[in-house]
Amino acid sequence: MLLDERKQELVWFLYRHQNMKPSAIADALKSTYGISVGNKQISNILNRVAHGQVRRHRRLESGRPLTSCSPDNSAMVCDAVEDEPIVPATVIAKRTGIPRTSVQRILKKRGFKLVSKASSSVSVAYLIITLQVRVHCVNEKQQKNRAECCQRLLPKLNDEFMKRIVFSDEKLFLISPPRNSNTGVIRDAYGPP
Repeated sequence: MLLDERKQELVWFLYRHQNMKPSAIADALKSTYGISVGNKQISNILNRVAHGQVRRHRRLESGRPLTSCSPDNSAMVCDAVEDEPIVPATVIAKRTGIPRTSVQRILKKRGFKLVSKASSSVSVAYLIITLQVRVHCVNEKQQKNRAECCQRLLPKLNDEFMKRIVFSDEKLFLISPPRNSNTGVIRDAYGPP
């Protein structure tokens, strides 16, 4: 009896992913579908699939399905970013159940700027962290210096750019701008004030 494409795919799946032998596959087909297929026919199907005689797009492959960047997932990620724009990608991944790399891919496709600890725009991340009031283990003098730095940096950054920044990790930026101790001048990433 000739098997249709769906049952050929089932044969390949049972062989490849369940590690079943042709005789066990034949028994499974007989008990499930009532089809009696010989071991030789099962072996022929497996050889045809292995040698590429079955159409490639119908052939079952291993690996996770490519559905993590679907429009629904993209909408969920964008909603999460709109609700809390400074949340790290790892937190978005945990909340939505989407892999972190897919979250980062979705954000990149949507035009968001991912800021990480190795980013060159540290002053922007510094500004956001300070405004977010996530200043753990920072004394009053450092808080005052950060507030002054933020007040100077705020006019230099446009609002549209600020809305499109997302953190890619949970690193806390504890970077203070360079200060010339002789003159007391604070310099930021954009040059002298």
